[in-house]
Amino acid sequence: MWPAAISTRFRAMSIVAIEDFDRAIMLDPNRAVAFFNRAGALAASGELDRAIADYDRAIELDPTDADAHVGRGRAHYQKKDYAAAIADYDAALRLAPGDVEALAERGDAHERAGLYDRAAEDYSRLIVIEPSNAKAWNNRCWDRAVLGRLEEALADCNEALRLAPDDPGTLDSRGFTYLKLGRFEQAVVDYDAALVRNPREPGSLYGRGLARLGQNDPEGGRADLAAAKALDAGVAEEFRRYGLGE
Repeated sequence: MWPAAISTRFRAMSIVAIEDFDRAIMLDPNRAVAFFNRAGALAASGELDRAIADYDRAIELDPTDADAHVGRGRAHYQKKDYAAAIADYDAALRLAPGDVEALAERGDAHERAGLYDRAAEDYSRLIVIEPSNAKAWNNRCWDRAVLGRLEEALADCNEALRLAPDDPGTLDSRGFTYLKLGRFEQAVVDYDAALVRNPREPGSLYGRGLARLGQNDPEGGRADLAAAKALDAGVAEEFRRYGLGE
């Protein structure tokens, strides 16, 4: 999160930019790039509905602008309208099939919508384009683990950690994969390492708690589960959706 002073300054800059784009649009109301630029400034200042309206107009004026679809997809994503976001990323990728940002962001939107198989497909396409993208390997590991494709998930996490050693997000993903495999000792090792770097991550605490219960360590397990729930009251329900519970 940005410090308050930086955030306030950035918002003020966005307001100035919006006023500039207002004038540009008054001078030429059929210029797609002016609506696109104002939409970006509006989104940056948190005015998502106005931003979406400007992206609508930019796309109406230039239907071939993949960046406008990506921008509108991001705004829909911020509003948690994942179906609309995915539709925009689909349109962007029809126009620019190799757009790595659109692929990565559609993968994220598919995950948020619970479409893990489609998310994994997006990350597979991204890995073909950028084989050294550790985040894409990690994200595909997570999606495959949720889907129960555990050995494939483990291979993905191992590759992600080869590319980005000690990344806490990937350690968490591999710990989750080991947990689903019933390899509790290895799950605890990975969750321990993830929590050294991010000690207040509810998912890592909850996963380690389940792994400790699997190791017949009820005291340590219950302590981790309680700490995770104190940080995130919904963490137990999230794990239940993944087929894991107390």
